[in-house]
Amino acid sequence: MSLLLVDKPSALLENAVAVYLKRRFGEEVYYFKSTQTGIDIDFFIPGEECAIQVAYSLETEEDRETKSLVSFAEKTKGIRRLIIVTNEGERTITKDGLTIEVIPAYKFILGAAF
Repeated sequence: MSLLLVDKPSALLENAVAVYLKRRFGEEVYYFKSTQTGIDIDFFIPGEECAIQVAYSLETEEDRETKSLVSFAEKTKGIRRLIIVTNEGERTITKDGLTIEVIPAYKFILGAAF
């Protein structure tokens, strides 16, 4: 029943990013979720000092995705890059003094980010 509630384009995009990251970084890809702080990070790559969120569209998700990235960066030492992979265009978001790169999925999966 819960499969019917999944946003298929978002799930497929996140899966494609996961496959790419797994091939690129192997076992060094993690996720982070804390019920205490409410932080939910789709992918964390310690060796690259990078946190990645995946959102098919930022139209309704931008605030949630950026808040998680900023909170994670503030609570985790050594985070150098914050990225949102999306089905939209490329841009930069500045929030609380941190820069978040918004990268189109096709560009990310073709290796433009690393």
